[in-house]
Amino acid sequence: MNHIAVLVLLSCFLSAISTVEFDQSRSVRSTKIKTKNVPGYDCTFEQHLCGWIQGENTTIDWFRERSSENEQVNIIGPIVDHTFGNSSGYYAITKLKLPISNFENIQNSVLISPRLPHDIATPMCAEWWYMMYKSDNTEFSVYLIVNNNLNEREVSWRRRGDHGHHWQYDQLQIEPGNNITYVLYEVVAEWSIQSTVSIDDLKLLYGPFIKPNFIAIECTFEEEHICGYSSDPTGNFAWT
Repeated sequence: MNHIAVLVLLSCFLSAISTVEFDQSRSVRSTKIKTKNVPGYDCTFEQHLCGWIQGENTTIDWFRERSSENEQVNIIGPIVDHTFGNSSGYYAITKLKLPISNFENIQNSVLISPRLPHDIATPMCAEWWYMMYKSDNTEFSVYLIVNNNLNEREVSWRRRGDHGHHWQYDQLQIEPGNNITYVLYEVVAEWSIQSTVSIDDLKLLYGPFIKPNFIAIECTFEEEHICGYSSDPTGNFAWT
């Protein structure tokens, strides 16, 4: 008997229709959910930064990069992008500005979204994919900016440290009536060559996000314990 494992990731959607397609580049079945996107926000970084801008007075910049151009891909940065799952696709990654004119031990980088639509009566959902690999002294935060005030902000989402050499997914709901004008990504790091964060496939969708009814399980099989999976002893062949 053939055994087929299907990994399903439920994302933000409102009146969404799901279609399952086979993705040759990743050799897994992926669920693609059709949604109504907010115009002018989404970015795959394949052509440019899509209207996202660098913050002022920062010591690290966000750069478009693909892993085929990264000579240190085994040390920092993704092996593949998230959009296409190959080494030719682009993502954004934080790197120290060159030449270094004012080196500081604590570095920071800011990326600011295009302005969000105003007078929206329904919630919106911001979603993104990120990678924090060997970034032990790195902090990655997402802020929702109120009334264009970039100087006064409270963190809405935050991750610290090493989260593995694979893409991770997360999302935030933006409630109506709170005068949210921008989404801001910030990286703060005690600088080393590995103090990088990568992001890809930024999206903003109309409607609230829906919490998945399934437990999302991710495994790259890089570790010996294979994420808790075990081979069925009654099968004809063993997974190794």
